[in-house]
Amino acid sequence: MAGIDDRVIRRLMGWQRVLRCMENTSLSNSANDFATFDANYDEDGVENADENLRSYEAKMEAYHELFNAMMWDGCAWWKPWNNDCFDAPLIEVDPFGFSQWEAYDIFEGYLQGYQWWLTANEQYETFIGAREVDLALRAYECTCVQYNQWDEPVGSSRTEVSHPDDCQPGNSLEECEYRPLYDVTVIRKASDGVVTVESQAGYPGAEWDEMRGSNHQQMVNDSNTKRMRDNLMDGEYGTYFFTPIR
Repeated sequence: MAGIDDRVIRRLMGWQRVLRCMENTSLSNSANDFATFDANYDEDGVENADENLRSYEAKMEAYHELFNAMMWDGCAWWKPWNNDCFDAPLIEVDPFGFSQWEAYDIFEGYLQGYQWWLTANEQYETFIGAREVDLALRAYECTCVQYNQWDEPVGSSRTEVSHPDDCQPGNSLEECEYRPLYDVTVIRKASDGVVTVESQAGYPGAEWDEMRGSNHQQMVNDSNTKRMRDNLMDGEYGTYFFTPIR
């Protein structure tokens, strides 16, 4: 049975799984372990990430249901006539002395893990430089609340203004505040999962060609490797490596 201290362990295990999933098939297994030019399969990482996302979501929901059962339905470890909530699938706690707040804390931990998995790909793309977010200030949102003579709110308004100085109360019974509004542009750059294309193509004096479908590790031993080797030796990138067929 898992104890309450496992909340921390679960969160650490979540990060370990993240790192393993980032190390997809080609990063966790050498491309040279495959037959010559046969390192083409690379779906384990995707499948692993999907599995973890579903697992976190299921456990998040299970512990939320446990919390609700303990909080509102009277389920408790010391009530033999009403402790079935601890027998639910995916619930792995010692019921003795277990409180609804401990259930909520575990739910919250899985919620954080689930939310992380939802954005894991975007975070990784940002990490390797393949995703940039550009914020351009568009305007300001001016929110004003009207009060009566007894300081009770009686109405509000929300408008866009071009400058903070334009967000002013109309009278002494109104209070206004502003916040900036941004246009968000997401810029994605092609990459091989580790290095961006613009960085690869920018290598001084390098000939450039595309190995579509190959990631950073695959390209040392997949079908694209063979195609590029053949192109190189056929003289498609210059005569230096040209080798006639014998």
